Amino acid sequence: FLAFAWPFLTHYGENVESMTWKDWMAPLGMIVAAILAQFVGRLPEREKKRLRVLGSVTGLRIDPSKLNRFTRETKRQIMEDAFTEAGMPLEPDACEKLALTAPREALPLLYAFTRYSGDGPAWRAASRAVLARIEGGGAAA
Repeated sequence: FLAFAWPFLTHYGENVESMTWKDWMAPLGMIVAAILAQFVGRLPEREKKRLRVLGSVTGLRIDPSKLNRFTRETKRQIMEDAFTEAGMPLEPDACEKLALTAPREALPLLYAFTRYSGDGPAWRAASRAVLARIEGGGAAA
């Protein structure tokens, strides 16, 4: 819309014939930028699916490492309380093993818990195992 209105806004009251090709470059640039914005910077489909899994559990389709500490810890504590109440493990190695046998409907919660619990190698390995099971449908690779 702005690209269409730009010549009228910047040259109000002028004769259209007096406008040079340089005057038309700004709206053309806006149109090109709008088209490029539709394609550049898109997330890969796998990343979108991963973020959808997180969003289905926490309501936030964002990687936990990008959240502020309070928000991340609050969400993790809520999940930890649910895990404790259900008698589920809270350690990364145990969560990774649980990924092999957990019911499919529990995998999104397990994945969110492993991602929100930490960014260290053990938690990353656990979250990868759960994600592999979510994506593959069978046992984790």
